[in-house]
Parts: sequence; structure tokens; C-alpha cells
Amino acid sequence: MAMELVTRTLIPCTLYSLFFLFALIFLFITSSIASIFIVFIKESLRNSGQAPIFGTIFDLLINFNSLLDYHLNNARKNLTFRFLRSSHSEIFTATQLSLNIYSKEASQNITR
Repeated sequence: MAMELVTRTLIPCTLYSLFFLFALIFLFITSSIASIFIVFIKESLRNSGQAPIFGTIFDLLINFNSLLDYHLNNARKNLTFRFLRSSHSEIFTATQLSLNIYSKEASQNITR
């Protein structure tokens, strides 16, 4: 009889704690995403005279395996571009000469 009482009281307690844990995780993720969008919008509206924004630092992490190609494609669109963080912007600048050198080296290193 005592064992049934213990199991009946533990089950609702663990369900409530799991629900509370998932709610906290959900709130953390949504607040993180919202803060990224707020910074992105604020930076793009406030600094219209600066280089265009190509994304956030998370875009660099997503394209980590092909980072050189990602930067070359961005530099072909604009020679100067920015990536946003929550505290500041990372500015990348390229020259046409360096783009030509990297493009030729990349095409020579391709194995056929």
C-alpha cells in the first residue's frame, strides 16, 4: 500500500518538472532567435551608409566546411560586406586582385 502511494505521487511530479524544463528550453530558444532578429533589423536600419549585411556569424558556422567558397561568392557580389553579432559587426573587405588569385588557385586545385 505504501509503495502504490509513492509511485502515484512521483508520476505527476516528474511530468510537471519535464513540462517546466521543456518550457524553459523553448523560452530560451525563442528569446535567442528574437534577439538575433532584433539586432539584425536594428543594424540594417541604423547604419544604411555602411557595407551591406550578408547574415549573422551563425551563417559562417553553417558554411564552415566551404568557408572560402562562401566568402568568394559574397565578395563577388560586394567587395565589402558585414556579418552581425549581438555586440558588433564583422566587416570583410576584398580587392579584385585577391579574388582573381583565389579563384585561379581554387580552379587549379580541383582534381579531375
